[in-house]
Amino acid sequence: MGETLNKLDSYLDKLDEYRNKLDEYHNKMGERNNRSVGRGLPYQDDLRDIEYKCPHHLDWDEYAYIFNQLVPVKPQLVIIPENGEQVSRAVRWANKAGLHVQARSGGHSYASHSLGGKDGSVVMDLRKLTNIALDERSGIVRVGGGVRLGNIARFLWGEHGEIRRAVAHGSCPTVGIGGQFTHGGYGVTSRSWGLAMDHIVAMEVVMADGQILGASASENEDLFMVRCLRIFLFHDGIGASELTYESRQCVERQTHLGSLSISTFARTK
Repeated sequence: MGETLNKLDSYLDKLDEYRNKLDEYHNKMGERNNRSVGRGLPYQDDLRDIEYKCPHHLDWDEYAYIFNQLVPVKPQLVIIPENGEQVSRAVRWANKAGLHVQARSGGHSYASHSLGGKDGSVVMDLRKLTNIALDERSGIVRVGGGVRLGNIARFLWGEHGEIRRAVAHGSCPTVGIGGQFTHGGYGVTSRSWGLAMDHIVAMEVVMADGQILGASASENEDLFMVRCLRIFLFHDGIGASELTYESRQCVERQTHLGSLSISTFARTK
């Protein structure tokens, strides 16, 4: 048995090594494709060092995936920025090229708004903006615009020892915070804690002209209003590249219904 486990460990190590080499190869091919396939883009120098995908890329279908097949929308380009500065540069480039820009956090839009809502848009895919940081003293959390609900829940509940924290939000782990936190965010704890949007205390917002602004109750209050932010998310701007919100300390309570066990959160005093 021990010999079998050793062989299995050796096999898994080799498999990991193979995957790492494959990832290296894909990264190199992606850089080369960006240089070759993107030659026809206007003002291409403005996108230097920023990853993007065109319809001719081999992995285009992955980045232009249509969540609701009944509302097919074909974007012209998908940009994958790594930080707010790259988001800003990409928005300025799109303005210069006369292209419509749409942010995509999770991509769960039944009306295909996350692909621009119409053919020929530029999608700003925020999947690389996945930073999460918790101030344990204040309970304040800073999260990137590409974070999913499952990422937040696991981080706050399972990665801080006995400090169990949570925030009101929906139950689907793959939904992105971009739509969830700025358009409501109802979940099982909402009767006690309110909506996800009620927890937001600050935002880093990239405007339609590429400006990066902070927004909170004491800074750029008009941008902090969710109704205004919805305009930026769905029309002429990019919206929040980072959100700062309050988390809550909680304990786990189990409710048993026959063979079904439901985990809920109870607020502590």
